[in-house]
Amino acid sequence: MSEALARIGHYRDGALKILAGPVAPRQYRALFNAVQPGTARVVERRRLTDRASALLIQTHSSWPRPQPGQHLGVGVDVAGTRRWRTYSITAMAGQRLSGELSGSATGKRVPAHHIEIAVQAIPGGRVSPHLAHTIEPGEILQVRPAEGEFVLPARVPKRVLFLTAGSGITPIMGILRHHLSDLDQATLVHAAPTAADVLFDHELTAFVESGRIRVMRHFTTEQGRLDPKSVAQLVPEYDTCETWACGPPEFLDHLAAFWQSQGLEHKLHVERFQPRLRHSGSGGVVRFSETGAPVASDGSGPLLAVGEAHGIAMPSGCRMGICYRCAVPLVSGSVRDLRTGEVTSAEPGEHVTVQTCISGNAGDCVLSVPPTLAASVSQSGVGLMERGAG
Repeated sequence: MSEALARIGHYRDGALKILAGPVAPRQYRALFNAVQPGTARVVERRRLTDRASALLIQTHSSWPRPQPGQHLGVGVDVAGTRRWRTYSITAMAGQRLSGELSGSATGKRVPAHHIEIAVQAIPGGRVSPHLAHTIEPGEILQVRPAEGEFVLPARVPKRVLFLTAGSGITPIMGILRHHLSDLDQATLVHAAPTAADVLFDHELTAFVESGRIRVMRHFTTEQGRLDPKSVAQLVPEYDTCETWACGPPEFLDHLAAFWQSQGLEHKLHVERFQPRLRHSGSGGVVRFSETGAPVASDGSGPLLAVGEAHGIAMPSGCRMGICYRCAVPLVSGSVRDLRTGEVTSAEPGEHVTVQTCISGNAGDCVLSVPPTLAASVSQSGVGLMERGAG
C-alpha cells in the first residue's frame, strides 16, 4: 500500500511540475503566503519617540527562535541595492507589548512566529528613517537568524545591574520582557538626552510597579554624560552586581576601563553596536579590483566603509570583525587591523584574505572585489550591513 501511495505521489509531483512550468510549484505558494524562509512581513509599526518606532514582524515558521538580548540582520532594498542593518530583538512570541500598535489594542501578546525590533532614525541614513517612519504593514524584509551572546545565564544572578544609553536599551528590553519574573534585586540606569527620548518609557514605569526592578533615568542635557562615577553614586552596590551594558562606544569604553580598574571586568558584559577601533592606517591609494579606479583613503576608517562611500557593493555581515562575511582577497599592499594595530601584507600571487570591516589601508593596496561578486550581493542577500548606522 505504501509503495502504491509513493508511486501516486511521484506521478502527482511530476504532473505539477509540468503544469506549473517554467517555474517550480513552490514558487506559486509565495502568491498566497509572502513570508518565505529568509523573509519577514511587517505587521505593525508603533511610534516610540519622535525618532524611533517598534516594528512587529512575522517570520517564517522555520525561523529559529531567538534568545532574549540577541540581534538579527534585516535586509532592505534601497535603489537597487540590498542594504543590511542589524537590530536588537525587543520582544518575542508570547511576550506582552504595551503601547499603541497602529490602531490595535494595547497589551496584546506577540503571536507565534513574530518578533519585535526597535529602529531609531539616524539623520541622513538610507534605511533607518524608512523603517522608523514610513514603512507600511505588508512590506517584506529579508532576515537572518538571530545571533549574539548578550544574554542572561540560565541561572539569573541575584543582583543584576543594567546600564544603557540611547538605543542601547533595545536588547535590554528583550531581556526584561522575558526575565522580569526571574529578577530579584535588579537595577536599570538609562541615559537619554531628555525624557521625551526615552524608548519604552511607560513600560519601564510598569516594570518598576511590578517590584522586580528599580529604574533610574539620567538626562544628559541636564546632567551631562552618564559616566562610571555617576553610576557608582547612583548604585553604590555596583561592585556586587553582574552588569550588562549597551550604548555608544565612548560610554562603553569608559565603563570597561572603570570596571577593569576595580578588578571587576569579569562582572561586566558588553554589547557593542560598532567595533572598538583603536588604531589608524597610514593612508594611501586603494583599488577594489586590479583594474578599478584609484580611491584615496587616509586609513582612519574601515575599507568596507571606503568602498561603500564610492558606490562599490562590498560584501559584509556583522561589521564587527566576527562573521567574516566581509573578507576579500588582498592582492597586494598592506592593511592594518584597526582594533589591534597588526599589519597584514601581500605580494601578487599570495593568497591573503582580510576583513574589510575592521581593516584600514596601511599605504597603497589592492583588494579583489570583482564585478561578479558585486553583482551577486543584492541577489544573494549578502548586501551591505551596518549596525548603529542609518
